[in-house]
Amino acid sequence: MKKLQHVIISCLVIVVAGVYFYQHRGELVIFKNIGAADIFILGTLQFLFFVVTGYTFKFLVQLLGVRLMPQETIALSLITNFGNYLGPTSPGSVMKAVYLKSAKGLEYSKFTSVFVMNNFLGFGATGLLGCGLYFFLKAQYAAVPVGILAYSIFLVAGVALVLSWKMPAFQRQGKLGAIVRSAYQGFQMLRAQPARLAWICFSYVPQFVLRGVIFYYAFAALGLPITLLLAAAMAVYSSMFDFYLTPNNLGIQEGLTGYLFLLGGFDFSQGVVAAALVRAVHFVMTMGLAPVFIHFLLRSQNLSWQSLQRSAL
Repeated sequence: MKKLQHVIISCLVIVVAGVYFYQHRGELVIFKNIGAADIFILGTLQFLFFVVTGYTFKFLVQLLGVRLMPQETIALSLITNFGNYLGPTSPGSVMKAVYLKSAKGLEYSKFTSVFVMNNFLGFGATGLLGCGLYFFLKAQYAAVPVGILAYSIFLVAGVALVLSWKMPAFQRQGKLGAIVRSAYQGFQMLRAQPARLAWICFSYVPQFVLRGVIFYYAFAALGLPITLLLAAAMAVYSSMFDFYLTPNNLGIQEGLTGYLFLLGGFDFSQGVVAAALVRAVHFVMTMGLAPVFIHFLLRSQNLSWQSLQRSAL
């Protein structure tokens, strides 16, 4: 039943996107401005983004004694994005967990602690940057709603509360109990290593910088130049809603980018088209590189798809 729901959601997103772009097909003419050099540069920037996100995860699993080689770091980043395109609720993380259990012996409950920490710290970093960006954005674009600041503060407060929370003994048995205890132990490890915590939090900054540069260059390639401030806002605020309710947040990121473009005094549909270019490059790079990296990764670890499937059971 759950798989059916995922298929339905994915199909609905594709249909809605198709209808939207058909109704605004006149806006697609701006794609003629894109040259081969633009695609190459965007592809290179996207690959670098995969690398830096992979290293944030690498730093987190090091807390659990797991060491990742550079090729594993990049491959796992690609695997996550590859899997997330297969459905909502982040199935790419499941694929990553299966590999780490097979190749590194990392239990699923411990992987959950890393997954939770990654999301919480990511939202915390996003919230902090969002708070700072809001005032610069408001000074230049009066239409920016205060709700953006409120949501940023909410994220920061929520993460701070979780990091400072001292949970009483959790006695529930079974998978849920193991997951909750493991996640809490992960946060305890972070609290006990403030220098490591600061370093991991700092590792999110290059992600936002690269994401902002990608947006900036994508709009410029389409003949829709934007300010670096607006590009940074798109990078940060679109990350605040990475809940993966749709495959790899498909549609949500595009809508938010269009909205922020609108706040800058531009046309919403053109913002969506530019975001679609970013999505297209991301999709092609993911689908093109992931199978290659997965193949060499499995071969280097003497693993096969069959062994991973058995490990997942």
